Amino acid sequence: MERQIQEVYTLSKFKEFHVDLTGKIYCEIVDYREIAGVCEYSIRESFWLEDGRMIPKFFKVFFHADNCEAQCTYQLFEFKGILCKHTLTIFIRHEIGLLSEKYILRRWRKDVRRAHSKMKVKFNS
Repeated sequence: MERQIQEVYTLSKFKEFHVDLTGKIYCEIVDYREIAGVCEYSIRESFWLEDGRMIPKFFKVFFHADNCEAQCTYQLFEFKGILCKHTLTIFIRHEIGLLSEKYILRRWRKDVRRAHSKMKVKFNS
């Protein structure tokens, strides 16, 4: 998954993705239940304060196994267009090695031709 994203994303977006991928070590699945083909996971993420105390925050991830889609209550994908560490935790749990094209937005791809990159510039001396 990391190699796939590295190959298609711009460098700055890959770095953001990598932060979430490595940040998943602070995420733990604490509860699971399945209702009508939808798996609902409770994820506890540990946040460390400057004084050394740890505060847990809880997020829910809903995973549809039939089409490998996930939604997280954190909503990073909906807000910024990259997957959050909670969703990545569930994808790894379900042994999903490659992300669906749905999760690789065109605007972050490095192989996209952008109109502003074809502008002609004329310098007068």
